[in-house]
Amino acid sequence: MTRSELIELLNNAKNSTLWNDILIKLEFFCYEVTEKDVEMLAQCLTKVENKIKLNCNLSEVPYGTIDLEVADAVIGDFLGLKKALNQLDISNIDLGTALASVSMGNTSVSFNPSDSDSAKLDSVITTMKSSLERIYP
Repeated sequence: MTRSELIELLNNAKNSTLWNDILIKLEFFCYEVTEKDVEMLAQCLTKVENKIKLNCNLSEVPYGTIDLEVADAVIGDFLGLKKALNQLDISNIDLGTALASVSMGNTSVSFNPSDSDSAKLDSVITTMKSSLERIYP
């Protein structure tokens, strides 16, 4: 399935301009989004949007200024859910030498070279999920 077909499916599930950023970031991990993932991604976005609305007392999410943080939070939720449901083949996720350390804002995670791929993925998921913490406490 091509990226444009995936974006069309995602837009039908929930209209958003974030889908291309989300797909690009998932490609960075060598994760190939399938049709089965569309509804789960849409639900993860809804969860992140609701979290922002509740914590910031907003009726709408102010897209444009926080797109990257929202994309990271959606991907963190998505990968965490896929892993928890045992639907994620960690061996297909690229956690190579590029992940010696990850920094986002004032949060930094350094990996021990002896950490398992599962531990590295858990650290990345935690870091991505916490990307919204700079927006609200």
